[in-house]
Amino acid sequence: GWKRVLRSLCHSRTRVPLLAAVYFLMIHVLLILCFTGHL
Repeated sequence: GWKRVLRSLCHSRTRVPLLAAVYFLMIHVLLILCFTGHL
């Protein structure tokens, strides 16, 4: 289930930078949409 997925995500060091990159990318996309008035 989800606990195994979360545990694997927490223990895998290589996925942390990837998740952070996706997180920041989503934030920047939302900011761009807000500033351009598409949201």
